[in-house]
Amino acid sequence: MRIVIDMQGAQTESRFRGIGRYTLSFAQAIARNRGAHEVVLALSGLFPDAIEPIRAAFDGVLPQENIRVWHAPGPIGAAHPGNGARRAVAELVREAFLASLQPDVIHISSPLDGYWDDTVISIGRFDHAAQVSVSLYDPFPLVDSAHCPTPDLRYADYCRRRLSYLKRAAIYLPVSEFSKCGWIDPLGAPGTHFINTPAAIEPHFRPLEATGSTATQLREKFGLARPFILCLGGADEPKNLPRVIQAFTELPSRLRAYYQLVLAGKMGENKVAGFKGAATVAGAYGG
Repeated sequence: MRIVIDMQGAQTESRFRGIGRYTLSFAQAIARNRGAHEVVLALSGLFPDAIEPIRAAFDGVLPQENIRVWHAPGPIGAAHPGNGARRAVAELVREAFLASLQPDVIHISSPLDGYWDDTVISIGRFDHAAQVSVSLYDPFPLVDSAHCPTPDLRYADYCRRRLSYLKRAAIYLPVSEFSKCGWIDPLGAPGTHFINTPAAIEPHFRPLEATGSTATQLREKFGLARPFILCLGGADEPKNLPRVIQAFTELPSRLRAYYQLVLAGKMGENKVAGFKGAATVAGAYGG
């Protein structure tokens, strides 16, 4: 069996966060345990800076000829109205390229990217033969676009189109039972089509103690002058930031004066401007 893994989840801004780590770990695990099966990684030429790091990550795991790159005209991000024609072409180009690899299974590692960046995801526009599996994370914002920072018609149309593609997949791999429950109704698929695949935790994740001068340096580096409330891993999620900031501002004044609010994570440049106002409010309370 030939398994083709779409690696865009490890190429976009997601590569700096959990989805990127999960995409890489998942693909490496499949490659290491492939047995008699053939594994091919499909990389997008629209993210050239991420190609060589992925090749290096699979050195000794997969033959380099099993790492293939496809190219399409860009930019194609759905947020910009002038990109529609290129995006439509890119979807066909990607599917035609993947079909040329004669896959038995195609796995999509990150089905939600593509509104702000040049991720290309579609199912069934060109290739109707290969079975497609999809990793599923938090269904927000795709199924709850009303609460996004950009609840406009363009974004709603993007969500509808992406959801229609995902409904054509043969199997879904949610990272948790919570994720599975959030996707079953929007996708309209039976529960038997979902297989939980918890996100991998690599060996280098381990507790570290920061004491003495090390702790002092860390506090100085990040401006931590007081005890703090930490929001970890949600700094790029539009549903999380406004709600965390709002909750913090509604605390009693004595608590806001005592604690700092710390948001830890990486945010794409395109989203920074939308949250500057809210962050300023938090800063006024010691965030």
